[in-house]
Amino acid sequence: MQLGEKRKIKILFIINSLEGGGAEKVFVNIVNRLYDELTDNLDVALLKKQGVYLANLKERIKIIDLGVKSEKIGKYLPSIIRQLYRLEKNYDCIFSFMWESNFINLLVSVFSKKIRIISERINLEEYLNSTFTGLKKMIIFSATKFLYKKANLIVTPSTGLKTQLNNVLRINEKNIKVIPNPFDLKNIKYFSTEDIEFFQPFILFVGRLHKQKNIPLLLKAFKNLKNKDIKLIIIGEGEEKSTLRSMIKALDLSDRVNMMGFQKNPYKYMSKALCLVLPSNYEAFPNVIIEAMVCGCPVISTDCPFGPSEIIQNEKNGILIPVNDASGLSSALEKIVSDEKLRTKLIENAYETVKNYDIEKIVQEYKKAILEVN
Repeated sequence: MQLGEKRKIKILFIINSLEGGGAEKVFVNIVNRLYDELTDNLDVALLKKQGVYLANLKERIKIIDLGVKSEKIGKYLPSIIRQLYRLEKNYDCIFSFMWESNFINLLVSVFSKKIRIISERINLEEYLNSTFTGLKKMIIFSATKFLYKKANLIVTPSTGLKTQLNNVLRINEKNIKVIPNPFDLKNIKYFSTEDIEFFQPFILFVGRLHKQKNIPLLLKAFKNLKNKDIKLIIIGEGEEKSTLRSMIKALDLSDRVNMMGFQKNPYKYMSKALCLVLPSNYEAFPNVIIEAMVCGCPVISTDCPFGPSEIIQNEKNGILIPVNDASGLSSALEKIVSDEKLRTKLIENAYETVKNYDIEKIVQEYKKAILEVN
């Protein structure tokens, strides 16, 4: 059965913004594909109407701006709740992505009975512990635990995150569905063939410049690389940008590290890199691993919670190292840079892995999940 086959289900999707992160990219891919099925029965509400992926949404999708103008979403909470309460009378299902939007979506459920689906996109325990402290953290944890149980369905991209929600928030496993992130494999391959502006061999990082990603670990390991002709390319934006620039200077790496900011097409760099490194302390499902694999780029990742070990079989289709292990990362970099046979093996095996994440297959799972609760 196709979505909307028996009756038209009208859905309001909610997300914080459409900044250049992995969760936002997944959101846009899913919404665009579902729009083809729902046509005028799908709208998008943004806490903040901003972000590089705004341009990627289909032009005909209605975008509702909930009016947040700063990083402090809390002071806008009464206004957002009032707006959503009025808005959602026009919808059958409210589907939110990311903790802030999920929290607000479920908060409105206290006043309005609608079908509510949430999608958690991050290691929630780590995120809340790193974002809040003291009494505020205790209140937020308790409120999250209470509200998440009100969701008709919770979608997570990894089994590890599902287990965490079950263990930490005591969410019934029957209310949590694991749906991996979708990837437009043909589109990624197409854009990976574009030329780049330099030819020197390089190692690549792609992601948000955030403490979670532990980019200093990569800089320290890269500093020790024996081959000093290899560059490090860092693609992404974030609050750690100035700190990383200072660290690059302190490590005397200014001539070897290039911070390129956000790139609309990171795939053309992935297809030419010696390897991609993900040095994260935690994840939920790291999109960049799959994207690199599609582009024929070997991957080194920390075995962080959650996601990498669900994708990578160590030294078969990628390399896993312990979290925050500088010497382990240095060894992995030396191995992958110097061993062409290993790089070829990892690339060949990765091609089989990525087939499981094709967008056509994953969107069907989202359709089925929506139908099951409506």
